[in-house]
Amino acid sequence: MPDPSVRARPVLLFNRGCPPCVTISRLAAALSFGVVARVPLDTAAARDFYRRHPALEGMPVLVDGENVSAGKAIFVALPRVLLAHGYRRARALAALRRPDPSRKT
Repeated sequence: MPDPSVRARPVLLFNRGCPPCVTISRLAAALSFGVVARVPLDTAAARDFYRRHPALEGMPVLVDGENVSAGKAIFVALPRVLLAHGYRRARALAALRRPDPSRKT
């Protein structure tokens, strides 16, 4: 059974038709060392997100679980996203290394 603390990758929603948005998304993905996945607006996931958050429509948006950052604030949120991702990965690895207490040796 997978650890519930390990969530999907953080995603950055961006508009392919907006050159500054493409540049921002590429830069953010590079600064995140590949942790953040770039997702264009024409995908179903992006349409669903913007349907729930109409005020953010058209802006690059970084989504990490319940945390949402939009516009230039994505660069401020990147360190938090990287630390949270690293913490979740470390917990998942620690859970794998922990011996099963019900198993007798």
